[in-house]
Amino acid sequence: MRFKSNAVMQGSPELTLRARTGPVDFQVAADGSVKLAVGPLTARVDEVPVTLTIPFLRRGGGVRTIATVGPFSVRLNAVDVELRPVDARVSGVVGKDGLDGNLEGKIGCRTELDVEGTIPGKVAKASFEMVEGHEESGS
Repeated sequence: MRFKSNAVMQGSPELTLRARTGPVDFQVAADGSVKLAVGPLTARVDEVPVTLTIPFLRRGGGVRTIATVGPFSVRLNAVDVELRPVDARVSGVVGKDGLDGNLEGKIGCRTELDVEGTIPGKVAKASFEMVEGHEESGS
């Protein structure tokens, strides 16, 4: 026996998701301290000669020291810089009345099925029927 059949199945399930949470507390804190110290610093420059060249004096090279400047000294005593501990705090609440989230969706799908085949052997008479909306009672 040969048979041929066509079936169509459609559906559109709906999806609804709702979520609620209470208030969310948060707190951020930072602490720190910095200290910087510079020790004694001393610098010294000895005498700096001021010379003059006289070209017509050949004896002695014609170079004469006419003055000196210096000596120089620079001294820096210790310097302390200190930043005392810093304390910073931030806190708060996100969504003081709670947070709501909703997701709604609808999915549409359709399936179509074609079936052909052969059943071996002899079938005298066969019938198969599907009726929409029909339910059998179990009496």
